[in-house]
Amino acid sequence: MACKQPLSSRWWTFIVERFEPISSLTMIILFLAAHFMASESTSFIRGIPLLVGTTLFFFKLRLYDEIKDYDTDCAINPTRPLPRGLLKHKHLYRMILACIFLEMILFSTLGIGPLLGITIAIIYSLFMYKEFFIGDLIRPHLTTYAMSHTIVTVLLGIAIMSGVRNTVPWELTGNDLWFVFNNWFMFNIFEFGRKTFLTTEERENVESYSLIFSRYGAVLLVISQALLSALCIWNMDIVNASMKIFIVATIALIFIIGMIYAIYNKGIWGKVYRIYSSGHIVVFYIGFIACAALG
Repeated sequence: MACKQPLSSRWWTFIVERFEPISSLTMIILFLAAHFMASESTSFIRGIPLLVGTTLFFFKLRLYDEIKDYDTDCAINPTRPLPRGLLKHKHLYRMILACIFLEMILFSTLGIGPLLGITIAIIYSLFMYKEFFIGDLIRPHLTTYAMSHTIVTVLLGIAIMSGVRNTVPWELTGNDLWFVFNNWFMFNIFEFGRKTFLTTEERENVESYSLIFSRYGAVLLVISQALLSALCIWNMDIVNASMKIFIVATIALIFIIGMIYAIYNKGIWGKVYRIYSSGHIVVFYIGFIACAALG
């Protein structure tokens, strides 16, 4: 039935299911806006190609994951778009190529520096897709696997900052670099938090950080990333008192929610913990933008 739908309709169904437009665009807009605030730039017209290019970059990462997870999804999540035949692998491959082409075109409109930056990020993302050609070695190590992938947000951040400042990556300021490294830890929190469960929620053949490290260990893993993120922001020249208070408050909140989840191990706390730790990235970027704007 799905295959009889027009291809454009099938793609829209895929986007709604696997790259939910409202939440994805909200995160991307905040992600991009925070880079502008961190650089203290007011050249918002440069944000248009950066927004489209960054959205395509994240969408392409989603396509990578759909292809890489195909065999697992066929066994565990057969209703997802690719296993159920909504789209074929060839459709995703073509879209990946289109995204790469458009990303390079969009970033190139801002200068050679942004083009160089996004090219490096794209090349790294392709190595990610191929699991650095050592998939059998790193795939069993969930944390290493995840952190080797989320670091692509640092490279994307460098490309964005180059576009914001109209400069080459090696001429970015210390503030810029501290902020883009913060991206790594923010996305680690997102990744670690969404794969942490109550004992009753664990599923056979589904990896989780709570299974690897225990519930307490999984919470401490997230807290470690929040502290490293705070260290990055603390080293920026633009950090102010309100920003420091906000960061401490978010760390305290994720710690409290995490401890309740770990101790009680029942009811809604697994879901609450996943929602907040997954949404922490949005909370952080909103707070960072607000504190930087207020000075």
